[in-house]
Amino acid sequence: SLVPYGSWHASNGLAYWGAAGLGWGTMTVTPEGRDPFEGPIDWHMVSGGVEGGLSGISLLPEARLVWHSDVLWTRTTSEPVADLPSLGGETTRMRLGVDATWPERSLLDGFVTPKVGIDLRYDGGDAETGFGLELQSGLRWRDPQSHLELSLTGRTLAVHDDGDFEDWSVRFGVIWDPHPTTKKGISAAFNYDLGDGSVDNNALLGAAVFPDQRANEGATSWRSEMAYGISRGGGMVGTPYGGIGGTSAVIDEARVGYRIEPDTSQAENMRVDVWTDPVAGNEEKRAGAGLTWVVVICDQACTANIRFGAVIPA
Repeated sequence: SLVPYGSWHASNGLAYWGAAGLGWGTMTVTPEGRDPFEGPIDWHMVSGGVEGGLSGISLLPEARLVWHSDVLWTRTTSEPVADLPSLGGETTRMRLGVDATWPERSLLDGFVTPKVGIDLRYDGGDAETGFGLELQSGLRWRDPQSHLELSLTGRTLAVHDDGDFEDWSVRFGVIWDPHPTTKKGISAAFNYDLGDGSVDNNALLGAAVFPDQRANEGATSWRSEMAYGISRGGGMVGTPYGGIGGTSAVIDEARVGYRIEPDTSQAENMRVDVWTDPVAGNEEKRAGAGLTWVVVICDQACTANIRFGAVIPA
């Protein structure tokens, strides 16, 4: 798969983003009482959105409010093979929502940050269709003394015209970073997910260039990473990192990589990430590379962000 992504932060406070995806692979069909056969499949995706700040809502005087809207279209097709005809299906999704985040408050020798969100959603295409309502909430707690940060986030499709359509996720996260003001030094992170997909209503590609596309309906998945940032001069930090992940108690991913990026105190201008998944016995060994590039194209209030990458089956 290949998914170029770009975003534009305009001087009027609005942020625009868009992505287009192309993927290809094979499908194995095993008819009853017959030998299996394979055929090619293709995948296409187009997505985009806009977000901006809200103010002047008296019901939530202390909250930071952000509205967002996005649209997604995907299509998957297969070529005819043997006596199996060409098949295809597409889906569309449109959303309009608001997120509210409150300032940090003291709790248990640390600081807690609450967040809630609500989205009106419409699904079309060949799968479940109709209007629905998504709800999201989360808490983030950090302790400056122990350098720990804990987070718990949940998302659910509360109601939908198709009563059999379920879409929910819960994530528990832990971050340990003794030097939060810099990307140099050691750090570690752990995420534990339960449910059907991403816990973030706005997530498209996430922090990684490509998300894990394993089927995870109602299952559990987890991922941990340890990194060590080393100064490379010029305000840049080189970070070798490694991590493992899996579903339930099974390890099916071991990622080793190296990224170069500006330190926390520097302006975000370029980030390069190269990684491989060398798990022994994994029939789908993977490698990838990504580039995040921020370019000033008018004044300091107007920038462009370009990100791309690819996953290569070994």
